[in-house]
Amino acid sequence: TLVMGPSGNYSALELPKLFDDIGFPLGHRIWNTTKNLTAATPHPGVAVTCLHSTQVPTPIRYDYRRGWLHQPRVTYDYSGDGTACELSLRLCETWQGETEHEIRSESVGDGVNHEDCIKHDRTIQKVEEALSRILKHTAW
Repeated sequence: TLVMGPSGNYSALELPKLFDDIGFPLGHRIWNTTKNLTAATPHPGVAVTCLHSTQVPTPIRYDYRRGWLHQPRVTYDYSGDGTACELSLRLCETWQGETEHEIRSESVGDGVNHEDCIKHDRTIQKVEEALSRILKHTAW
């Protein structure tokens, strides 16, 4: 259950019903245009290095049982970066064995939140290492 409401619960697959129940048709339209963006993400055909962090409190459930107009009670776990869950952060690992291109999934360190990951020293180091590997195998 992703959202608990006054009259029922909603999983990620039930978001259209949630948007209808709260009277938010725009949410339904936005969800409809974005729902398949990562459903079957194919390998891009080049070497890939995915960088991520975990061990940051990441929302996993919103409890609106007191009513839609009240602030929800939010349940967190630590298997994400504060924005995305670990399963999403490791999406590129599903490409292992699908391509001859190198796939790397590496942590920039636990406790680095989603927004800070891009400017974290370890992220910059990992990007430099990835570029170095590419340049080593590129004929100029």
